[in-house]
Amino acid sequence: MNLKKFVEKWLDSLSDINPQLFREVKGRLKTRNVAIAAAISLVSQIILVGTYGSQLPNSLNTYYSHYYCLETYREINSGYVCLTDTSGQVLINWDLWWLDIFLWLSFAAVFALFVAGTYMLISDLAKEEKNGTLNFIRVSPRSTQTILLGKLFGVPILLYLGVLLAIPLHTWAGLSAQIPLGLIIGFDIAVIAGCIFFYSLAMLFGLTTAYLGGFQTWLGSGLVFGCLAFTSVELERESTPVFYAPMDWLNLFNPAILLPNLVAKNLASLQPAEHYFNYGNLSSWQWFYWPLGASAIAIFCLMVVNYCLWTYAIWQGLSRRFPNPTATIISKRQSYNLVALFQLAMLGFALQEGQPYEYSEFIRAFSENLGYILLLNLLLFIGLIAALSPHRQTVQDWARYSHSNSFKSLWQDLVWGEKSPAIVAIALNAIFAAGLLVPWILLWPNETIKTAALGNLLLFISSITIYAVIAQLMLLMKTQKRGIWAASIVETLTVLPLMVFVLFSLEPDDQPFLWLFSAFYWAATEHISFNYVLLAFVGQFAILGGLTLVLKRRVNHLGQSATQALLKPVKLPTI
Repeated sequence: MNLKKFVEKWLDSLSDINPQLFREVKGRLKTRNVAIAAAISLVSQIILVGTYGSQLPNSLNTYYSHYYCLETYREINSGYVCLTDTSGQVLINWDLWWLDIFLWLSFAAVFALFVAGTYMLISDLAKEEKNGTLNFIRVSPRSTQTILLGKLFGVPILLYLGVLLAIPLHTWAGLSAQIPLGLIIGFDIAVIAGCIFFYSLAMLFGLTTAYLGGFQTWLGSGLVFGCLAFTSVELERESTPVFYAPMDWLNLFNPAILLPNLVAKNLASLQPAEHYFNYGNLSSWQWFYWPLGASAIAIFCLMVVNYCLWTYAIWQGLSRRFPNPTATIISKRQSYNLVALFQLAMLGFALQEGQPYEYSEFIRAFSENLGYILLLNLLLFIGLIAALSPHRQTVQDWARYSHSNSFKSLWQDLVWGEKSPAIVAIALNAIFAAGLLVPWILLWPNETIKTAALGNLLLFISSITIYAVIAQLMLLMKTQKRGIWAASIVETLTVLPLMVFVLFSLEPDDQPFLWLFSAFYWAATEHISFNYVLLAFVGQFAILGGLTLVLKRRVNHLGQSATQALLKPVKLPTI
């Protein structure tokens, strides 16, 4: 009875602090739901411990080795045998046994929290949107941050409960495996930071992809699962979690990357664990030549900073999009900071010493790293186009008054304005991103790949700007599905040429000029003269000019139509 009163009093105080959190918690913390969540967590732990317990040696035969026994080498049998105590009982390597349980719980917690939590939040927002209650929440006097934090902490509350019940076993297993408590707590903090990041991203994804219907839930959680699976599988002994390339940045979004450093502290007493991870590869991980992988603390610090910076950026979008579903996700000013931060992260992981190379491989690594940066930038700028490009009504409202502005104020509006088309901002972002990479490229030791790389930057700027203009034209259509049209056209322009090249076996070194007009132009610039690269750039620039002219006429037409509609005299009924 006292517990019930305590819970009721706690819920009452919670309703005053954050009504949205109170609503989510009260709707989910039913006795039946709590019992099911607790039972699943506890039964899973019992099954896990029981499964590993059944693998312990139960034989007194000392002539054979066992995975979980303490071993010694015996020359008589030319192999390892289990050690026994004075009573003849096999001595068990409890450190290794508990380590396996700790690692299993760690991976399970990361996947359960990140994937299942993402699914829950996107599904909840989709349900609220479908039922019409999301608009009711928007008009609440509470701030956007308060409402969304209530969602973030309330929707996965049962998932939190299940993981919370596993923390005692997880901590005990880590301590029993001789892992310092500080490192265990550090791992837990990294997981919490990751949850906040992925859950914030899930809410932004849910708010901006409602047009996908029920598919958005599976797509969002599937992308998170794919990222975690890719970075986790690469941790295996036979794999390479560190590529000495910008793709290594993805490792910072998976707290499991910390686990090899936690295990490495006690490899002397956990010899079988030497085969768990590729410790040597991970220890050589660098960022701007800083030995990041040499210390768990270094990885932890950069991971938390990475999570915090991108979570802050996501919340800028949430603060804009939640109260106003028609607003762009971020402002143009914020986009410039976002692009600069992204280039800094990518360039840092491109500057690694890596493994010893032959000179040809050493030179090749520069081009490959630039290719990774351009690929990741392609994904970034496709997202920026979606985040910055206003829809038809917003552009129409802007065009109605833009004709009266001076050239200077019009230019400022295109660079900084909230409602103006995003073409100039996207182009400036592309130029800015390319400019940050130029000093690095100029330091390359080979003139051939240096020239090809500069050609890549030119094609990067022109192709990204073309995609932005096409997307903006699609968003000016009258159809309600203009967002789907814009996304489909841009994705088609990105993927279709590659599919055609693969289908007809058109390799970059066989038909390099055709590849220059695809989204993956960097694969061909080394196989063709720089003059042809310039020719392709001029051709794309001409295409861009034509598309820009069409866009300008379309925007002017929208503005004139809106003005004429406002000035059209109203006919009074005759009596």
